[in-house]
Amino acid sequence: MLRTLLLVALCVYAPVNGHKILVTCLGASASQNLIMYRLADMLGARGNDVTVLKWELFSEAKGIKLKYAKEIIYPMILDGELLEQMRAKTGDIWADQSIFDIDFSFFKKVLTEFKGSCSRFLNDTTHPVHKQFMSTKYDAIVIHTFDFCSFGLAKVVNNPSTIWMSTAFMLDPLAKYS
Repeated sequence: MLRTLLLVALCVYAPVNGHKILVTCLGASASQNLIMYRLADMLGARGNDVTVLKWELFSEAKGIKLKYAKEIIYPMILDGELLEQMRAKTGDIWADQSIFDIDFSFFKKVLTEFKGSCSRFLNDTTHPVHKQFMSTKYDAIVIHTFDFCSFGLAKVVNNPSTIWMSTAFMLDPLAKYS
């Protein structure tokens, strides 16, 4: 009888120590979005207050409909011409070609744009996503592997816990320096 009462008490009155968690998502492909969105929903379903910050890169890269987490979206790259070039060159990484045939100046241009986007976000003090990010104290930030901007932003807001989430095989440089 005592066990039954204890079980009922635990089921009815079980304190939930939910955490405030931010999950970032690069928004480059639907497969990356899917994993990060599912992670956010799983964390939210377990009593945590979860927000997904989607850096919108390709608008056609959709995520799943969130049941237990909130979503905020910030446009990562505003240069439409560069986005079209990125879409066109996406297939090149799988092409059977020499390393000398790759246009590294394009990669430099893309990385420069990403760096500029991070700076733009930090200076965009009127945007609601910026306001929410800077004013909310998160217990943890879960960051996608290639989301370099969020690693820096987590440092800016002095986040106590940053979790690096790899959604693919671990590349050698990432494994070495993580």
